[in-house]
Amino acid sequence: MDINRILEIKNSSCITRVFYKNHEVWINSVDCENNIAQILDLQTYETYVVNCKKLLEGVCLNNSSLAVNPL
Repeated sequence: MDINRILEIKNSSCITRVFYKNHEVWINSVDCENNIAQILDLQTYETYVVNCKKLLEGVCLNNSSLAVNPL
């Protein structure tokens, strides 16, 4: 995902679903200089530092399918 979009999501009062490796995540922080984000996996409660390009914005359609938009 584009780092500018990640910052928009992080700073927004709206909730936008973000995914990493098919798990919904919360964006804790963003390092613009290195293009990385610290995220919290909302299924496992593990914290990761990942490249921003690995994050996907999307909506869950049902339990078995997922629609994502790789911005």
